[in-house]
Amino acid sequence: MQLKIKDYLISQKKKQNSKQLKILKQIYKKYINSKTFFDTFRSNYYYSFKKLNFGKVSRYQNIILIGMGGSALGAKAIYSFLQNKIKKNFYFIDNLKDQKIISIIKNKTLLRHSFFILVSKSGNTLETLVNYSIFKKYINKNNTLVITEPADNELNQLAKKLNLPIIEHKRYIGGRYSVLSEVGMLPAKLMNLNIKKFKIDLIKNLNRNFLIFGKSIIEISRLVKQPNNYKNLIMICYDERLLGFLEWLQQLVAESLGKENKGILPVISACPKDHHSLAQLYLDGPKDKIFYIFDIKESLLQHKVAKIFSPKFKFLANKTYSKILDAQKRAMMQSLVDKKIPFRTFELLKINEKSIGNMFALFMCEVFMLGKLMGINPLNQPAVETIKTNTKKFLTR
Repeated sequence: MQLKIKDYLISQKKKQNSKQLKILKQIYKKYINSKTFFDTFRSNYYYSFKKLNFGKVSRYQNIILIGMGGSALGAKAIYSFLQNKIKKNFYFIDNLKDQKIISIIKNKTLLRHSFFILVSKSGNTLETLVNYSIFKKYINKNNTLVITEPADNELNQLAKKLNLPIIEHKRYIGGRYSVLSEVGMLPAKLMNLNIKKFKIDLIKNLNRNFLIFGKSIIEISRLVKQPNNYKNLIMICYDERLLGFLEWLQQLVAESLGKENKGILPVISACPKDHHSLAQLYLDGPKDKIFYIFDIKESLLQHKVAKIFSPKFKFLANKTYSKILDAQKRAMMQSLVDKKIPFRTFELLKINEKSIGNMFALFMCEVFMLGKLMGINPLNQPAVETIKTNTKKFLTR
């Protein structure tokens, strides 16, 4: 597993852990071989785009992906993490009122040399349909494909009307759990990445490391259930290549666990910048926060600090940026230890498809099982549907 995990969660309830670990293992065994998103972890998972002619797509330098939430965040995370390996330009249209849309529309040359991917599981996602309409005159059967459920939905109807290729979004895979399915792997293939490498030993690694992450899930469940419970998950990022991944993880945690008056608020924090704005609250504010600290071992910053400062700051001389950043991360960790604040650390050892594939699988598995321990359904999002219903009401008045 190309991922180093350390657990600094605090507990004295060893017997309870043993009992809950047994329950957790039963949940894990029940679902690991089921027809759910776990199916996408397998190297023999059948992609519905297998017969697609990728030759005609390869000539496009620009790919514009239009989708919301899980329909875009997985591919966006992959692009952010592996961008140094990717030669094509990817543009993610995953919001309304987006400045990116304006700049792309103004660039007629870019639009003429772009391939479009429209993604919506339901095929009725309002924002995706609106953004499709903005680019409609540039979309045709030769430069566009659609990923959606095989159902009588709006996107399917539009695709059939324009004779656009349709890739099946499997019904049993929810949007936020879809990154290792067609939704994330087709864009990854268009990035010229090796999609087989995302799946190397995923199930084997989960089985091998079950005891480690299983104990962490139990401890988090315990912290969340306490009378003065831990309501916030602060995801501290010390490498900006992981910011896209944390946006994906933020949705996974929020939509999967936030229901029935339960849940954890996931907050992304970019450090060391936030040491100077939020660390005071983190360390000295309410004890209602769990921290996840993310970093990548392979640093791009190897420049050394010049010998230009007074004796007071001579300790900086000849230190690399990466060493200084590592010292700041360790200082934050030590402060959390001193304050007895629970946290975990995640360090990716390599920048490749396998390492981020492991991260995706680990957190989908953890969040799903945490939801089960919390007594909620981690696969639905009923409150989101009320926003969709109310939006339609306001637009039809």
